[in-house]
Amino acid sequence: MVTWGVALSLPLAVAAAGPAALLPSAAAKPRCEASSQLDGVIGVPGEAIGKKRGAGVVEVRYSCLLTHQPQALKLPKAHAHDGFGTSVVRGYFNADEYEDVAVGVPGLDVNGHKDAGGVALFYGSRKGLRFGKLLTQVSKGVPGAASTGARFGAALGTEGYLGDHAYVLRIGAPGKEVSGHKNAGAFVDLPYVRGKLTHPRQVTLATKGIPGSPGTGDQLGASVVGSYAVGAPGRTVAGKAGAGAVLESYFPGGGKPQKATLLTQASPGIAGEPTAGNHFGAALTRRWVGVPGQAVNGAAGAGAVVRYYYGSWADNPGFQPVEIVAGRDGVPGAPRAGAQFGATLSELGFYVDDTAWVPQDVLVGAPGDTIGGHGRAGSVTAIGVNEPTPDDDFPFSFTGQYQLLTAPTPATGAAFGTSIASPQSGLAIGAPGVHGGRVYLYRSSGPDQLPVVWQATWKQQAGRPETGDGFGSSSAGVSN
Repeated sequence: MVTWGVALSLPLAVAAAGPAALLPSAAAKPRCEASSQLDGVIGVPGEAIGKKRGAGVVEVRYSCLLTHQPQALKLPKAHAHDGFGTSVVRGYFNADEYEDVAVGVPGLDVNGHKDAGGVALFYGSRKGLRFGKLLTQVSKGVPGAASTGARFGAALGTEGYLGDHAYVLRIGAPGKEVSGHKNAGAFVDLPYVRGKLTHPRQVTLATKGIPGSPGTGDQLGASVVGSYAVGAPGRTVAGKAGAGAVLESYFPGGGKPQKATLLTQASPGIAGEPTAGNHFGAALTRRWVGVPGQAVNGAAGAGAVVRYYYGSWADNPGFQPVEIVAGRDGVPGAPRAGAQFGATLSELGFYVDDTAWVPQDVLVGAPGDTIGGHGRAGSVTAIGVNEPTPDDDFPFSFTGQYQLLTAPTPATGAAFGTSIASPQSGLAIGAPGVHGGRVYLYRSSGPDQLPVVWQATWKQQAGRPETGDGFGSSSAGVSN
C-alpha cells in the first residue's frame, strides 16, 4: 500500500532539515480534537527578551482553534545570547498523544562553561505546549560532560513512530573538544521508550566501534538527520581542510551501531573529490549530502548535492554516483559564486505501509543565491526523483520535473532557503535575513507533488519583528 502525504493521518518522520510531506491544496481542514494541532514551529534565535539580546524564542502556530493564537516558547530563565531556537524538532517524548517540541539552546552557559549548550523540551497538551525540562550534559541521564564551546543543541534530529511508543532525540554538539582536539564534535542519542529514557549514549570519533579518529575542527554534529547520519563538515580529508565527512550511524535503541561508516568524497560511490572548504556534510537528508562550499565551473562556493547509500558501496551494486548542481542536467538556475547550493536539504515523498519513506522530490536550499540582481536573496530548487521502494530493484533516476522557488519579492540578504520544512499547511521556507525574518508557505496545485505555488507569508507575531531576530532561521516539519 502506498500512502501519500495528505491531511493529518500520515506517520511522518522529519529530522532537522529532513524529509517533508506536502499537503495538496484540496486537503480537508484538520478537525479540532483533544490535542494541540501544531502547524508551524519556527525558531527566532536572535529575539531579545527584555534587555537580553539574542536570548531567542520559538513561535508556534496551531491549525486547530483550540489554541488559535501563536504561542511564544521561551526558556524560563533566559540569558543573552542563548540562541534559543537555533534548532527545533517535533516528536513524542513523554508517551502521550500530544506532540512535543525540542528546542536547541547552543549558546547556553552551564556551570561556568560558556556556550556549553542545552536542549529544552516542551510537552504538548490540549491547551498548547508547556515547558517540560532543560537537558544539558549535567542533567541526570544525559551522557557526556558540559564543556566550554560544545554548543550542545546546535543541531537536532528525531526518529521514531508514535505507534511504537519509541522516539530517539539526536543532539549535535559540534564544538565539543575530544581527546585534545578542539571543535572535534560529538552527538548524543536520547532514546525514549514509553516516555522513559533508555540506553542514552554519547558518540565521538574516538568512540569504540566508530571509524576514524577525532580531528581538530571536524565539527561532528553540525548536522544530523533522524538517527541515521551525522555531518562533520569541517573535517580534513587527504590534507584538505574543511573537505568534510559524514558518519553514517544507526543506533537502535541507543545500543551498538548496526551501521557505522565514515563517508567522504574520497569514498567509493560518492561523487566529487575532497577539496578544501567543500564542507561535505553541512546538510543532510536520509539519502543526500549537501556540499555548499564546492566550486562549480570555477564559481567558488556555488555548491552541490550528492547522493549516498547506506552501508558500503559493495552493498549497492549497479548504482552510480549522483551529483546535482544548478544549471546541469535540466536543473534550473546556474552555478553562482557563493550561492551555497546544498546548504539546506529536505524531501517530499510518501510512506509505504506507514513505515518505509520513499522520496519523490529533493529540496535544495541555496541561501546565498543571487536572484534578480539581489545578492544573497536565496532560492530553493525542487528536483523530482524516482526512488526505489523496499521491494523494487530498479536504480535511482530523475523524473525530469524541476522547479526553482524564490520569494515572491526577492530581497538582498534575505537568505531564502535557510530553513525548509513541512508544517501542516504545506511547504515552509525561511528567509531570516529580511527585516525581522519571513517564512513563505507553498502548497501543491494538485494531487502531484510538483509544481508548488506560493500561498502565504508568515511574519513574526509572538514578539516585535526587528532586524537580527532571524524569524525562520529554523523550522520543524511534521513528526510521526
